[in-house]
Amino acid sequence: MVKTEKIRVLAGMALALLFVAASALAKDQMVRGKKVQWEVAQNSSVMVGQTKLSPGSYEMVCVGPADRCEMTFKKNGKVVASHPCGIKQLSGKNSRTEIETERGADGLQHVRVIRIKGENVEHVLQPAGE
Repeated sequence: MVKTEKIRVLAGMALALLFVAASALAKDQMVRGKKVQWEVAQNSSVMVGQTKLSPGSYEMVCVGPADRCEMTFKKNGKVVASHPCGIKQLSGKNSRTEIETERGADGLQHVRVIRIKGENVEHVLQPAGE
């Protein structure tokens, strides 16, 4: 009976160790984007997915696992837009933060690519509905 209890204790410890290792591995695969400020210019607006961002200052950060991360936009501490993005590795670090937009069929500018200073990736936002 004592031998059975030792086996149970060892099995429990092995499961706990496995859980800790799996959690650490999953954490390493999370995208830990830098929080950066971005200014939408006066007299303009831009679309992130299906959300229209009006002129003003926004904080953006990419969060989540690398295979299904989200670019999140906050204004005054409140999330106002979030959209899935893909991660494309670059050969070197971005020297500055850049936002690429393209005019959609609706005539509005849509955010497509975000490069954040100091990161070696670009965040590619897919058009809404794709």
